[in-house]
Amino acid sequence: MEKNEAVFQYLVSPLQKLGLEEKLSYFSQICPPGLGAFPNQSIGQYLFSYVSAVNDKLHLNTDEKPLPEFMKEHGAAREYLLKSVVGEDCFPRYMQQLEELRSKRRKEIMENTSRLYHFSQVPPAEFGAYLTPRLQVAGNALSERINEALCYAAADKESHYIVKPPSNERKEWDGVSVYMDEKAVLISGRQPKEFLDKQKPSYRYEVDRSTFKPNVSLDGGFTNEYESSQNARVIGVDGPFSIIDLTASREEGGWGVPVYFLPDKTDKKAISEKINELRAKGATRAVAMKRVSEQFPDKLIFFNENKDLLTYARNLEAEQRKNAGRGTADSAVEDGKSAAGRTDMATGQYKTAGRGTADSAVDDGKSTAGRTDMAAFDDIIGSIGEEAMMRAYDGISLEDFGKPREDLDNRVMSCEEQRLNLAFYARAAYEHVGWRGFPAENRNGFKAAVETLYNNIDKPRRQGDFMAEAAEKTAKFIEDRHFMLGMGGGKAFAGGGKKEKRAVGSNFGYRKEMPDGMKILGEEYRTDRNGETYPLWKIGEMKSLAGEDLLVVSIPNLTDKNDYESWKGFIETFDKAYLENKDKWEKGRIILDVRGNGGGEDKPIDHVAKRLYGNLVNTYKRCEIKDTAVSNAFLHCHGAYKPRNYERDGLTAEKLVKRKNFSGEDRVLFDETAVYYPFNDKGGYHGRIDVLIDRGVGSSAESAYTSFYHHPNVRYVGENTAGMQQYTQGSFAMPCGYLMRVGVTKLTYWDKEGENIEVKGHKPDVDCRGKDAFEAVLQMPRDEGRILGFREKNEPVKGREVFAAYDPKAAADPRKAYYAKYLEPALTRIEEENKIERNKVLAEAVDRKLRAKGIDGTEGKKGGETEAAAEKRGSETAGISFRRQEAAAKAGKQGRE
Repeated sequence: MEKNEAVFQYLVSPLQKLGLEEKLSYFSQICPPGLGAFPNQSIGQYLFSYVSAVNDKLHLNTDEKPLPEFMKEHGAAREYLLKSVVGEDCFPRYMQQLEELRSKRRKEIMENTSRLYHFSQVPPAEFGAYLTPRLQVAGNALSERINEALCYAAADKESHYIVKPPSNERKEWDGVSVYMDEKAVLISGRQPKEFLDKQKPSYRYEVDRSTFKPNVSLDGGFTNEYESSQNARVIGVDGPFSIIDLTASREEGGWGVPVYFLPDKTDKKAISEKINELRAKGATRAVAMKRVSEQFPDKLIFFNENKDLLTYARNLEAEQRKNAGRGTADSAVEDGKSAAGRTDMATGQYKTAGRGTADSAVDDGKSTAGRTDMAAFDDIIGSIGEEAMMRAYDGISLEDFGKPREDLDNRVMSCEEQRLNLAFYARAAYEHVGWRGFPAENRNGFKAAVETLYNNIDKPRRQGDFMAEAAEKTAKFIEDRHFMLGMGGGKAFAGGGKKEKRAVGSNFGYRKEMPDGMKILGEEYRTDRNGETYPLWKIGEMKSLAGEDLLVVSIPNLTDKNDYESWKGFIETFDKAYLENKDKWEKGRIILDVRGNGGGEDKPIDHVAKRLYGNLVNTYKRCEIKDTAVSNAFLHCHGAYKPRNYERDGLTAEKLVKRKNFSGEDRVLFDETAVYYPFNDKGGYHGRIDVLIDRGVGSSAESAYTSFYHHPNVRYVGENTAGMQQYTQGSFAMPCGYLMRVGVTKLTYWDKEGENIEVKGHKPDVDCRGKDAFEAVLQMPRDEGRILGFREKNEPVKGREVFAAYDPKAAADPRKAYYAKYLEPALTRIEEENKIERNKVLAEAVDRKLRAKGIDGTEGKKGGETEAAAEKRGSETAGISFRRQEAAAKAGKQGRE
């Protein structure tokens, strides 16, 4: 009891001086990794209860209570600790929930019969407590040593440990190493089956604490401080390695940080030397390890959110077992996701050989040998029909997105509901207009993640947790920054993966101190819903270091208005400055700063572009749709089809085209290449233009790139834009009530990357990352990196050239995909073309049938008519409907033109 009391006091006594948040932080760092290492397992369970209370979001007592004398009875100590944590009122309810949870876990654990036990199913406090007999030795021995090391690391925050067995066991044990970095931890080792089978279940590996010393080195490398520790998830102990899964999200019990894996054949000394070499040059250890892994990807394998550690581990171990001739169900290792004919996680295609046989089944207790119910991606999206996909569901809309929806987040989803909503989500993504154009690795990654999620659904879950996990693991594969799954409280998961941080300074409009000699000609500010003031635009003039006259136009923000009155101040200020001093600026420069502008209605950018162009401007080339019934339904969830919007265009619900015929192909909705607006040599601006862009320039603000692409003498300075300009979206509720936003039209542009710029963004001419773009453009030579004259386009201009007068009081050029009055004629045309094509196919089918029957079943031969003549006449009769419709369509097309 003295030993227990010492440990208990060591862990709890520091809490006397901490506030509640600090207490929780302390426990989240100390307890979960080291629970299995405490002298008495019960103490670990008490402390785990503390963390469980936090995770379950039960009421916490914020009053600080002095720690009484250590209670002799564990039950009393546990009760006191729990009551002090969850509060007197919640204690009975919490104890009931905790006992029910533990009973359920015990039952699940005892039912599992796999040789490889995945500790992720068991709370850390219960490591080794309910393992199958064959794994008892490996489980307890390994988990105690691992947790001992992690516990010390978390407590000291300055330690790195290598856990090794005594030297006399080196022949039987290859060792278990704990590699720690401020961002990564990996536990790796081997425990030969022959050695484990000889041990008695009571075997325990006693840790010699004197061997744990700070900053112990692995061949001179892999040493550093480890700054924070969360609950780890051990995914395997029996086999060639043991790994703590840090790539899992925090909600899943992982760290959610990078992990490095060293295969057995890796020369660890050489890798360590490479890392130390970079460290000597000033790189942090995290950066050094990442660079080395990039240089030697097969020797130091880097896992992050884009690479599945679990899949790699399973595949590697399965391959090693196969090579060792261990192919029986008793020794096969898997995580319950499939059998020998499992869906291939890289390609989504079935491996059919030997599928479902008992001797090749792979399992971890969640499934049985010979399981044949594994669903492939096509099966999953095929499990939900078109009618269910196109149905209107009650739930979160764009208008109320951001409001708390605890009724949705906290509801419990049955397994059936999880499968339904995951299938809906997956098929909605599959119906994305850009799906076919996404890189193969993205499509395959999305499919693999969906298959894994779907085939692992085995118990009811909180809706917010399940859908967040699904979106977190899949949305990154959808190359559309506007793609989104929206939950309660404004929580959202967007497509395209993690955004890069901006690295070329803030927009000039946010500057509080102006450069020397800067004269502000006009500016406008707005106030947001929180009462914070922000700049809408700012225009000023100054001289460069070389004495050039500069007109600086800053547009850091847009609004949802594109009319003249809303931007009257900007338009009048710019026109006065530019039109009255055009010669002055042509000898100098105009700087347009749109850094950080995330989008809105682009009226001010459009105005500047047209004034300097002397004509209307060319933005996108074409607009396409995915011509399917489901994608068409999503298109009609776009704002263009809200009654208040299409009624403003003079349409009614009765006048909207009713689509029935779909080609299943990508179809051109609008082709804007028939007309091209050239630069107006007489009225346009012949001087230099510098456009400052960065990773924050997204959506319609990226028109600052596309609208100026056709100007002469433009130079883009900064870094790539956000890449959010290619798709328009339909927004709708899922069956579970959450909001989805999916691309329904695709725009392509004239610049070199314009066919596919989503996520990647438009490239600058001068990349100045690490420097402020405004300061850089003031210092660089006038034409450094500038393309003088006109830029190369990604296809020849074939349309007729048109010069048109610009009226600033007119709205910005309409994006046709945003207005039903433009969408409806285009959709009507596609519907007519599809109908004609469908009738053509039917006519040809009838024609073939008539030929095969020798005209039987038709009018038959007429008097004196030969078989050939009758067949010809039958064929002509069968095709006449098609030809009439085709002629009518051509006449209609000519009339429209």
